[in-house]
Amino acid sequence: MVGIVAFAEPARTAGTDRSGCVNDETVAPAQRIAACTSIAEDRTKPSRARLLAYFQRAQAFYNQGDMDRAIADLDQTIALDPNFRTGYLNRGVMWVHKRDYDRAIADYDRAIALLPGDAGGYVNRASAFSKKGDFDGSIADCDRAIGIDPANATAYGLRGIAWSNKGDEDRAIADFDKAVSLNKEDAKSYYNRGLSWSNKGDVDRAIADFTLALAIDPSLVNAYEDRAAAWVRKGEREHALADCGHVASFDAGRASACEDRVALGSDVKADDNPAASKAQEPAKPTDPRVLAAIRRGDSLSGKGQYDQAIAEYGSALKLDPNNVRAYYRRGVALAKKGDYDGSIAEHTRALALNPQHADAYFSRGWAWSRKKEPDLAIADYTKGLQFEPSNAAAFSNRAGEWSEKGDYDRAIADLNLAIAIDPALPDAHFARGLAWGQKGDFDKALADYDRAVELNPKDPELLALRASTLSLKGEKDRAIEGYTQALAVKPQDASLYLFRGTLWADKKHYDRAISDFDMALSLEPDNAEARKEREAAVAAKGQSESANTENAPDPRAVLALLERGDALYKKGKYARAIAEYSRAVALAPNEPTTYSARALARLQKGEYDGALDDYNKAIELDPSYVEAYNGRALTLVKKRQPEKAIADFDHAIGMEPNHAPFYFGRGGAWYYMGDYDRAIADFDRALELDPKYETARQGRQLAMAEKGKNKPAPETDTASAGTESGIALYGKGKYDLAIAKFDHAIALDPDNARAFGYRGLAWAQRGNYDRAIADYGSAIAIEPKNSSYYSARAFAWTAKNDHRRAIDDFSKAIEFDPTYAANVYGRGISRMTLGDYDGAIADYGKAIELSPLVAKMHVDRGILWVVKGDLKQARDDFDMAIQIDRNSPGGYYGRGLVQAHTGDQDGAIANFNQAIKLYPKYADAYTGRSRSWAAKGNQKRAKADRKKALSLGGN
Repeated sequence: MVGIVAFAEPARTAGTDRSGCVNDETVAPAQRIAACTSIAEDRTKPSRARLLAYFQRAQAFYNQGDMDRAIADLDQTIALDPNFRTGYLNRGVMWVHKRDYDRAIADYDRAIALLPGDAGGYVNRASAFSKKGDFDGSIADCDRAIGIDPANATAYGLRGIAWSNKGDEDRAIADFDKAVSLNKEDAKSYYNRGLSWSNKGDVDRAIADFTLALAIDPSLVNAYEDRAAAWVRKGEREHALADCGHVASFDAGRASACEDRVALGSDVKADDNPAASKAQEPAKPTDPRVLAAIRRGDSLSGKGQYDQAIAEYGSALKLDPNNVRAYYRRGVALAKKGDYDGSIAEHTRALALNPQHADAYFSRGWAWSRKKEPDLAIADYTKGLQFEPSNAAAFSNRAGEWSEKGDYDRAIADLNLAIAIDPALPDAHFARGLAWGQKGDFDKALADYDRAVELNPKDPELLALRASTLSLKGEKDRAIEGYTQALAVKPQDASLYLFRGTLWADKKHYDRAISDFDMALSLEPDNAEARKEREAAVAAKGQSESANTENAPDPRAVLALLERGDALYKKGKYARAIAEYSRAVALAPNEPTTYSARALARLQKGEYDGALDDYNKAIELDPSYVEAYNGRALTLVKKRQPEKAIADFDHAIGMEPNHAPFYFGRGGAWYYMGDYDRAIADFDRALELDPKYETARQGRQLAMAEKGKNKPAPETDTASAGTESGIALYGKGKYDLAIAKFDHAIALDPDNARAFGYRGLAWAQRGNYDRAIADYGSAIAIEPKNSSYYSARAFAWTAKNDHRRAIDDFSKAIEFDPTYAANVYGRGISRMTLGDYDGAIADYGKAIELSPLVAKMHVDRGILWVVKGDLKQARDDFDMAIQIDRNSPGGYYGRGLVQAHTGDQDGAIANFNQAIKLYPKYADAYTGRSRSWAAKGNQKRAKADRKKALSLGGN
């Protein structure tokens, strides 16, 4: 019941012959093997080129059914790059084919550890667990995949299979329902749902689902067999025999068994391995000379020696004039050579001998395409798909011909099918994005480009096209980011600098624009367009080429400072970003973008007055600088001056009336003021401009909810009503408004412990721990046995680093409620901070008893066992943390510490590596790895890790 996981593919091998060492249906596996071998086994080649050649050769061995050699090649890819995630994924697929599910699961474990946020790894592992019979494990992994990607139809389908195998058909059907709602072309989920209905005795629904499955995939032989069984149960023997007749087109033996069971009136059980519908070539030639000639031809063709290859295929045909394979291979070689007429003639001969040779139709279609004959190409792709209806590449190629004819709707329909068959086919998403773009639907185009980038993040053409589409939509910031990503992959592409520079100029960031145009001209000195754009940017900035003096700021130096600041800003290191931006301000005091950049960092750091000063200066320098008005408005909202913020949002909207975020910002200000009608109107406008603006949608929902409530209670209302209103505002993160409500409630009822307690929580969220502690004290005075107030005050003391008082309050909280693990754990942390390791270990132990499945508790206790020298208990805790959470960076870090203490530096480094992969900012893990490198005598690596640890705040 479980489908085979798609075999993923990286980008084409750099530096290789595209006609040889590539994943292309028209290139025979043997030909690909020969081409890839010359690269993979040449140690003078770059390691990345060899890795990808091994990978492509593994693909070819896989296609030939040679799993052992495919696995050996994937071993090589992993040896060349132990972090090559696709190698682990695909080796896992191979182990599944060999029914070695434990090894498959181990490979998927590694792939998941390398990228824990990708649903695909969990889906693959879920499939392996299911095949192993571990249905609980399969369900758990499907749950994780769905948590990451709620629209993952495959995960729902796999989970449905697991529920069915556990006998829970109702849950299985619910999951299959979800799978087919997400993917209407999911034949296997319709089929599996049919099995579940059959198991529940609902024969009519079973037949309906088997029929739906077969309408999508007529090659699903099991569906014919199981539908025949259902017909037998209904007493419809003629229908059952008709389905057995369909089985005969795939496997005469199975059809005979099917008919026997119909005659006996028993169920017709499908076996575990559905037959493929792909038409097979006639049996391989028995004359070894023919086979040898074809193999020589394949090898030569793989090396690009097409004339010699064609001669070898001719030798094979002299010995066997009816050899389909030789005609087909010669046709492929002629096409690669550019002789499309000759290729078409050879494929036509092959098809005369075997009219069901799908690959010959596909290859001839490709030749017609090169001759600009889209109708003939479409006809051949269509014919081939009759015999091989699951060929995603053929649907994708036919879509290209529909696009050539301008029929984008048909192109999209074919690409939908290609993606349904192989969701991991980046070219199909790329092509569908192009088609949507031609139809003017940029949102759908971007969705496809985003998916294609996920699958192939290093394709500069794709990254640039996505950036161009964002630019057409008016999303200049995202477009600039897209071109920056493309330049990271292809830094010598002058056109990318030109396009990005044009966007910087549109945004009036002239220094950045000029720098990009300079880069374009340094790469292509004769690029007239870049020179023209640079002159325009200089003129717009109020300069001219002759006006540059030695005292003028160097735009490249300013840009370098801004980019360093941007990098730090993205990492959340706002203080260091501000320092870089300040250097840029000093270097270019009349450039508004330097002030705007520093203002944004100050805003994020909470320095609202400084941010406001910077935005004011940016606007003074450039009164048309729209982003400065937007930034100043956001700052004014933070300073609780929404009326002034609205004036700035109005100004920004006046300059760019079609920019959705400005309306969202103004809507937020109206919401803050309680004017929900105006807020809703602005959120509506933002959504009209950008229907995918989910934050605006959420803002609208909140405003509608507030508008639908009763008006706020008058001052004479009860303290209870004020408290409840304040709690509702606190839950929405509106801490200032909540505090005002609690103030009112306390004024009405000075003994309202709940209002004091929640006001304390609101003050804590605002970072004012002294006022929080005072409020918790008032609540305790009113309700001295309420553990929650002691607990809240303890955490506030912890935030102030007053751990002795925290311990006192945690102890009181535990006295009144000894079952709450967080209080015991919190006291343990404070005891550990004060050096009371035995007390901390005791508290961690009690917390673990109360809540045994929290990995962090085991990690913290394990660290203390290391400090106390009890490495065995430490190792047990770290192992348990990893068992609870395979993605626990602390668990791997701790295990690395233990191994380092026992002298196993290689093992320690491996665990520190894993911790860093899971949490790249883990300073302690870099420190630990640095010490292990030093212990091994590798001072260079030790120094590098030490430097990294210090940059992350380590010691």
